[in-house]
Amino acid sequence: MNTKNLRRSLKPLAPLLLFLVISLGCTTAVRDTEERNGEGAEAEDRLEAHIGEEIEASVTNTTRGNGPYSLTVDIAGSSEVVIHFDSGGYRDINLYEDNPLMTDTWEGTDDAGDSWEIEPE
Repeated sequence: MNTKNLRRSLKPLAPLLLFLVISLGCTTAVRDTEERNGEGAEAEDRLEAHIGEEIEASVTNTTRGNGPYSLTVDIAGSSEVVIHFDSGGYRDINLYEDNPLMTDTWEGTDDAGDSWEIEPE
């Protein structure tokens, strides 16, 4: 079989090959976007999987400019944490984002309206 005949026999497959290449590229792009947005993260990497646990975190009151302090934080819900101060006090924080990643910096407000930034250690 010469080259000319080979080209003729492969020509009908060109659209299929083009489709496969484009599909593979789109699938890879979607996976990359999901991973960047945290959508591809496993459930155990999310806050909701750790409800009831205590973690150490770097905590800053961004309204008053206090901190950062290394404090204990209880995970109370998928969008709620409790900061415990060394003095025995605490603050309930409602997070802006529901069920964030455990590796993210979380932001939220307390009942007094102060804004907080919490970075798990």
